[in-house]
Amino acid sequence: MGREGVVGKPLPPGLSEPRKGLFWVAMPTFEPGENDRVAYRALYQQIGADRQRFLDADAVVSTCAATMAAAPGGAATSPPRCGAKTA
Repeated sequence: MGREGVVGKPLPPGLSEPRKGLFWVAMPTFEPGENDRVAYRALYQQIGADRQRFLDADAVVSTCAATMAAAPGGAATSPPRCGAKTA
């Protein structure tokens, strides 16, 4: 995975492992259509089925719906965390 999901177009809903022990959970919309709902359900099932892998991971990163564009200072500085408060 390149920088596309960080500063470009949002990644589709799902899970990737860019390197061993680092998981990236992409949740690009809080208003999913039916296709996104199917992808979110599959994501939740995968997380439940692979729970121990996540507990043993070095890091689990999640990107949330369109928060990149609303980040203070723009998306190129640093991606906000889900639920993170901004100044």
